Amino acid sequence: MLIKAYLVQSHRIPPIGLGGPPPEPRPVGIVQFTGDSDQGRTDDGRKEAAKEALLYHSPLADHPAFGYLTWRAEFISVDDAALGPVSVDKTDEGFRIWLR
Repeated sequence: MLIKAYLVQSHRIPPIGLGGPPPEPRPVGIVQFTGDSDQGRTDDGRKEAAKEALLYHSPLADHPAFGYLTWRAEFISVDDAALGPVSVDKTDEGFRIWLR
């Protein structure tokens, strides 16, 4: 089934003074808000909520390089069957997460 969700990717901050393009972004996870949990939020508010949910549930947040990463979220439509099993199912709290 096609769902609307937020893809969160980590973007490494390039070292100062070193030329070249920044490294490619890497997927952190996908967050789907369930029920009416995101009602009343702006798109930016949903992006922040998606990043915050992953901050508490992604092992990447504990990685020593986390301080050199910035996370960005974008709205996507994706087939949930292609995502595989849900990594974190917090539908009672209003979201589901698929970690990458």
